[in-house]
Amino acid sequence: MTDTPDHIYKRQLAIFQAMPPGRRIEVCLEMIEDGRELVLDQLRRKHPDWTQGQLIAGLSERLYSKEFSPEKMEAVKQSIIAFHDKVS
Repeated sequence: MTDTPDHIYKRQLAIFQAMPPGRRIEVCLEMIEDGRELVLDQLRRKHPDWTQGQLIAGLSERLYSKEFSPEKMEAVKQSIIAFHDKVS
């Protein structure tokens, strides 16, 4: 799905392709970080009482739930929460 008109998409692509490779990587990493922060902000609003570990576990579930069985995902989340409880 895209909500970007084709002529805009082509212009964005041309700008991106004109960047040096290092800058392209930086832009991609910034976009990943922005997406991560959007999800964390959403989780904070939905669960204001969650600890940092619970937030990171929720983020991990959002990103990787299709990669693991429900049982394995729960184990991963509990490991993340336990780790953050130790370092907090």
